[in-house]
Amino acid sequence: MARPRNPRPLPPALLLLLPLLLRAGDHLPTEGRLTNSCIQARRKCQADPTCNATYHYLNSCASSISTSSPAEEPLVPEDCMEAAQQLRNSSLMSCTCHRRMKNQATCLNIYWTIHPARSLGDYELDVSPYEDTVTRKPWKMNLSKLNMLIPDSDLCLKFAMLCTLNDKCDRLRKAYGEACSGSRCQRHTCQRQLRAFFEKASEPHSQGLLLCPCAPTDQGCGQRRRNTIAPSCALPPEAPNCLELRHVCVSDPLCRSRLADFQTHCHPMDILGTCATEESRCLRAYMGLIGTALTPNFVSNINASVALSCTCRGSGNLQEECERLEESFSHNPCLMEAISAKMRFHSQLFSQDWAASTFSVMERQIKINCTSESSPNQRVSTPCLLSFLFFVTLLAFILNRSAELAFSLPALPLSELQPPPPITEEDAQDMDAYTLAKAYFDVKEYDRAAHFLHGCNSKKAYFLYMYSRYLSGEKKKDDETVDSLGPLEKGQVKNEALRELRVELSKKHQARELDGFGLYLYGVVLRKLDLVKEAIDVFVEATHVLPLHWGAWLELCNLITDKEMLKFLSLPDTWMKEFFLAHIYTELQLIEEALQKYQNLIDVGFSKSSYIVSQIAVAYHNIRDIDKALSIFNELRKQDPYRIENMDTFSNLLYVRSMKSELSYLAHNLCEIDKYRVETCCVIGNYYSLRSQHEKAALYFQRALKLNPRYLGAWTLMGHEYMEMKNTSAAIQAYRHAIEVNKRDYRAWYGLGQTYEILKMPFYCLYYYRRAHQLRPNDSRMLVALGECYEKLNQLVEAKKCYWRAYAVGDVEKMALVKLAKLHEQLTESEQAAQCYIKYIQDIYSCGEIVEHLEESTAFRYLAQYYFKCKLWDEASACAQKCCAFNDVSISTLVKDLDFKFEDMTLL
Repeated sequence: MARPRNPRPLPPALLLLLPLLLRAGDHLPTEGRLTNSCIQARRKCQADPTCNATYHYLNSCASSISTSSPAEEPLVPEDCMEAAQQLRNSSLMSCTCHRRMKNQATCLNIYWTIHPARSLGDYELDVSPYEDTVTRKPWKMNLSKLNMLIPDSDLCLKFAMLCTLNDKCDRLRKAYGEACSGSRCQRHTCQRQLRAFFEKASEPHSQGLLLCPCAPTDQGCGQRRRNTIAPSCALPPEAPNCLELRHVCVSDPLCRSRLADFQTHCHPMDILGTCATEESRCLRAYMGLIGTALTPNFVSNINASVALSCTCRGSGNLQEECERLEESFSHNPCLMEAISAKMRFHSQLFSQDWAASTFSVMERQIKINCTSESSPNQRVSTPCLLSFLFFVTLLAFILNRSAELAFSLPALPLSELQPPPPITEEDAQDMDAYTLAKAYFDVKEYDRAAHFLHGCNSKKAYFLYMYSRYLSGEKKKDDETVDSLGPLEKGQVKNEALRELRVELSKKHQARELDGFGLYLYGVVLRKLDLVKEAIDVFVEATHVLPLHWGAWLELCNLITDKEMLKFLSLPDTWMKEFFLAHIYTELQLIEEALQKYQNLIDVGFSKSSYIVSQIAVAYHNIRDIDKALSIFNELRKQDPYRIENMDTFSNLLYVRSMKSELSYLAHNLCEIDKYRVETCCVIGNYYSLRSQHEKAALYFQRALKLNPRYLGAWTLMGHEYMEMKNTSAAIQAYRHAIEVNKRDYRAWYGLGQTYEILKMPFYCLYYYRRAHQLRPNDSRMLVALGECYEKLNQLVEAKKCYWRAYAVGDVEKMALVKLAKLHEQLTESEQAAQCYIKYIQDIYSCGEIVEHLEESTAFRYLAQYYFKCKLWDEASACAQKCCAFNDVSISTLVKDLDFKFEDMTLL
């Protein structure tokens, strides 16, 4: 008997991923685990009689919503729309569901009841009722039957066997196989079992079966892939019209929700050709449609194109609408790229040479760079790896700003260059552990990096050890924050490693064993623990030990609240101190002092520094000298055309000036350079905001925050977008996040004041406007807002002071004198009111400002009446004639009285 052939060994990459393919399925998320489930929101609404009555009225509206043809959108009565608007500030308006929750049908019914006018044809980003929440449990492994994998079989068969090895996947697959086969197949039952499989089976299993790659010549593999969704039973026997199919789908809350989710995540929605969300969400939304009326499938056995099982024949005048729906599947670049990427990934899993080729390239690079030519098998030399590690460390801790500053200075001759730092015995002993830990640190495996650095004695290794522990705690805190239920829980999430780090670093600090980087980390830990005074002392010490570490200066800058506090700091007398003072003056809105510092730095040799030029532009932006700031930014773009830093500030200036074409060009240009930078996302967000597409703008600000959750500008701008969308609760959360990042951001304080003013809570907005005024004491907008709050609280004396102060510091919006005049008019102080109106008109005509006719007409009308009472007929007539130019009907009686007066004077 022939000896049985040994099974072909699996590639290393597949062995690493088999635990993901062989584990049990995800748990169904309960409604309590969702951030704001519609079921939870409905229960809260029931406790409020007004909300409950409004919801019941909307529920009765659902039966009145009808469509006359499959292509038309639901016709919603106006009273139903008004009822929906009454719920805009309740938790119902922002509630979501989950495709794996137990009461999904009930949740979706609630969602579509409160959103009766949501359109499914315009691909708006907020139409999806689903929240992307994944709750996982450790999966079980079963490696006992891996020998069943046939080496020469196609990949679809291999993934089918992997599903068979998993109990849950095998059970769900058999269930829909039985429901979708045989002569008595019921299409409704088959679709329900299909949905159950793709909802409950783990994604590696379901995606492996559905998106397994096949060779173009292997029709058997393609046939198995098409049969995954049972085309003989789950699809209609004859291809119906696509618009009729969509009409059936829209009438079903579940199918409508899946279609909305697909449109949200798989549609190319912006000017830059990028997709709305990442590929994984698009695939999840695509798979969610399987088992509904709009079930897509592969077109043939020989390619990976997908399409709906419908036709556009007989569409008549709606042919274009039907083709657009059909092409949203068959010619969707986002969906095609997501499917292709997943198939490439699945192909790599079973590629024998994939992992080996990757490691061989790395091995060749090490041999070329770090071994001697005479003995290629010799161990990598210590000086080579230490020089490499020194370079990597510099990249990690010294940002590109130092390179910019060095470039702006004249080059040094070779004789004046500083020698590299000497290698200590401790560095040599810890070299291997440091190399391994640095590799793990670079891929964000912080606990693993800290584990291999435990016990190292060199200062470099000790800093990386402590810093890895700190970042590990921060990462875990961020993960818990994402899973928390609401803002109260989010505020209670802490970095559990901070206290242990403080104890250990404190001992080292008392023993004088911390270098500049160690002191920097110690200061960061103290700041995170809200020990501000101790943190300031440690950061000051860090600047003395390592003056060139800009990170310590920046952390110190974030803790200084005013100029008086700055005077008591004992800072090192070095040129870095001048950069620090210029930066802190800009942050404290001391713009004249900041500009003087930057000019001094330019005079001493930093004239080529693009960093200084950009900071000068930011300074002019802060004092609202928009023309000067725009001019400097344009020069900076010519000097450094590929610069991305500070371009979000440049886009803010273009937004204020409504320069749509320039902002569009900037967005395209930055996207070509690097579309995954935070600044690029903010620029694109500003562009969409200028076009009044606030949902898309908010999406890009959210992308920016995914890249950097502590990016101040994105939080503030997202708050502005939520204000435009009348979502006050989300705006408040965004502004509060901005204040957590930087308490000196006056825009966030001012935005909170505006939000609470909309909510008609004057005491709250008064507090926030005061904080904004403290940060910007010479900004007339803050003073006018304060005056309006005092006026609503009937504190008229304080209101008059604020309005007059706003005029004195330079009224930007030209509204302070008008409001002050109306306040005097309300207090029957006619002479003071007339003086304010006179100054207002003089200012308007002197600067050539174009203002609202209403305010100018109001001023002339009051002055005409005032002069009439004072019997100054000529002045009253002139003002009355001015009012006639604004079509002020209320002045007609006064004009007639003046005509009678002039007739009497003529007779006399």
